[in-house]
Amino acid sequence: QEGPAELQVGARDYSWWGWFGGRKTTISRRLTIDLIPLQISVRSLNHVLNQGGTGLVTYQINKDIKQSGVLVDGRWFTGYPCPGNPPGVYLAFFAVPIEVTNPFSLEVKAIDLVGNEARQSVVYRLKRRRWRTDRINISETFLQQKVPEFQAMSADLKNISDPLQAFLVINRQWRRANNQQVEEICRTSHPQRFWEGPFQRLQNSKPMAGFADHRSYFFQGREIDHQVHLGQDLASLQNAEIAAANHGVVVMAEPLGIYGQTVIIDHGWGLFSMYSHLSQIQVKMGQQVKKGDVLGRTGTTGLAGGDHLHFAMIVQGQYVNPLEWWDAHWIKDNVELQLKPEQSLQSVKQEAGVSR
Repeated sequence: QEGPAELQVGARDYSWWGWFGGRKTTISRRLTIDLIPLQISVRSLNHVLNQGGTGLVTYQINKDIKQSGVLVDGRWFTGYPCPGNPPGVYLAFFAVPIEVTNPFSLEVKAIDLVGNEARQSVVYRLKRRRWRTDRINISETFLQQKVPEFQAMSADLKNISDPLQAFLVINRQWRRANNQQVEEICRTSHPQRFWEGPFQRLQNSKPMAGFADHRSYFFQGREIDHQVHLGQDLASLQNAEIAAANHGVVVMAEPLGIYGQTVIIDHGWGLFSMYSHLSQIQVKMGQQVKKGDVLGRTGTTGLAGGDHLHFAMIVQGQYVNPLEWWDAHWIKDNVELQLKPEQSLQSVKQEAGVSR
């Protein structure tokens, strides 16, 4: 039967059979007997994914588990208990890769209390897209203005006399290190949902650069670098107030290399928003904020060439397209209905009836 048990193994040496004086050794181990196979059933329907966007899978597991989540080409996204559903139902948000050359693997993985593992593939349809290309011209004035700011923060940079070479170190190595720091911060999230409805964007702002723009950097007519832009750049008035895009908890409020003064908010369930290049920060680590609360003001800190907000959305350490999270219709179809698949199925049936 199932439950805790004790396994005992004993051994006697050969002399036991001679004069009954042989030595005996016994070892025991506590263990758990588990007779129920671990099973996963996917509950969410119609997984239509945008390249570089956010996906959501809900699934049910037939027994208590140690861990569950979604694997996207082997990258782990933690699952959380799904409220308003029967016991054993979980949800997991995941990031759809920005660069997709071949179909990626998407599967749910669970490990039960005794270490048994199960996996279930998830069927999806991917909407591919071609990212915008952008040319960034780096001027002598920009180098003279920005490079000394970074050299003041790094002894290694001070040893680089050529401003262009120093800029390349900042744009490549610092960018990589800063993104790794963001990933580490955003790997751990509150297990409950804080956010409600669509996320707010900077009021009265104009988009200056888009998510996943492929940027080529030029200096004196020569291409010197290439990077992918991982957020939305929004410009409004100089030093404009920046409001929290949704409810959450502040998990970062400090300078962050190329991103300058930065605030990151944990919205729960692995979802984060990021606000960068601020001229001032008006919140603290651990502070709970509501949608619309002032976080700080726009500025030019970091590698910003002009006053603006760099806004990013992050799912468990991976940047995703913010446009989806500003869209109430997308959230309804791809989040709210997926959390309650019976409503999604009813909606599909109604649409089918209308089409007839």
